[in-house]
Amino acid sequence: MVQKFSKKKNRIFAAILLGCMAISFAGCGAQKQASTEVKKLSIAQSAGTVQLYYIVKDNQDGTGANELQVLPQDSRYQLKQPDSIASSVEEVMDQLTMPSGVIFTGYTLDADSNVRLRFSVADNVSEEMLLMTKAMIVRSIDGLSQVGDVALEFHGTGAEGTAVQDGVEIATYTDSSFFYYDDAEDSAKNVGDVVLYLPNGNGSLKKVVANVTIGADDSAQEAVLRQLIAYEVLPKGTKVNQVSLMNGSATVDLSEEFLKDTGSISPKIVIYSIVDSLTSLPNINKVQILVAGEKVEKYHDEVSIAGPLEFVEPE
Repeated sequence: MVQKFSKKKNRIFAAILLGCMAISFAGCGAQKQASTEVKKLSIAQSAGTVQLYYIVKDNQDGTGANELQVLPQDSRYQLKQPDSIASSVEEVMDQLTMPSGVIFTGYTLDADSNVRLRFSVADNVSEEMLLMTKAMIVRSIDGLSQVGDVALEFHGTGAEGTAVQDGVEIATYTDSSFFYYDDAEDSAKNVGDVVLYLPNGNGSLKKVVANVTIGADDSAQEAVLRQLIAYEVLPKGTKVNQVSLMNGSATVDLSEEFLKDTGSISPKIVIYSIVDSLTSLPNINKVQILVAGEKVEKYHDEVSIAGPLEFVEPE
């Protein structure tokens, strides 16, 4: 699901996109300044505290439209029982102000300190508000050093046009699953790390972390694909025409150059470099590859790409 919000200041840029696996993007503008101030605290000053966030509607551009933002609270919250992960999670959730229509219903904590938070979502909650809510929750909970992965589970009616259209939405996030930027300049960019699966030279794939730049008008998926092109995994001249997301499936439309000879890299490695890299992004479970807007039965007569493909663990 590509959720892209290009607001004018300190807005969430997209989401859900990079993060759950291994992407870290720095915030910009006022948000970045607040984060920098937090980092300057000494260990003694920050011990037993956590930075909490809140959602605010603000008309910054003078148009009369209320823009949603996620901002840090002015001071760090002092935990009452910082040595207890469960108590800390409960305290943070008790301190956060949920938007109308979003109700925290409980959580589970596993042996590895991974937490799953459950919520009910009313039909009147917009997709943008739900996205902001996710960012507020994850940024706050992720500030607890003892906590591992943060999974959010949202239950809605599943009605068409609602924020949770499938009835239940579950995904794992990190603080960096959400991008923040100051759009004072149209060229605003975010720089961070993503997980890629690249040829290892032995007929398989290796997992690597690569640094990417995402422009204000780009999506995380497009950035991943362009990085694969830069690493010459895809045939020379291949361009990304479009990437779309629906119900956990990403549809990637590549230019006709993608059908050129793959050189020393086998067609199967090319395909699963794309699939495994993209499914490492949150909320992507399958990848459908198109060429010039059309389905292709087999890539170089070797790999079936007629339907959506799932992640395959490298051998």
